[in-house]
Amino acid sequence: MKYTITICDKCKRMISPGEPVRNHLLEDYCERCYKMADTGDMLLDDVYLTPRSSNVARLANIRTIKELAGKTMREMLRIKNCGRKSLDEFQELLRQHGLNFREET
Repeated sequence: MKYTITICDKCKRMISPGEPVRNHLLEDYCERCYKMADTGDMLLDDVYLTPRSSNVARLANIRTIKELAGKTMREMLRIKNCGRKSLDEFQELLRQHGLNFREET
């Protein structure tokens, strides 16, 4: 059996056999990048966040869901006033849109 190797045009990660390959604007995307292309440009001002979490995002200059998903948990916790509750709220927001924080490398 011959497998074709597909690379995500967005994150440049190899898409493993069996993982869905999505096409967006004539590019092959992994599932995560495809979801980010769909909802990632949504402004954080357009979703409900508690005042503290909203202030954390504003302080870190994070305006969109895509920018939030591009951060690691560790990076978020370094922001002033970002504690466990704010981090949990951000995680829930990303989960609702089928996204997660970027993995630590």
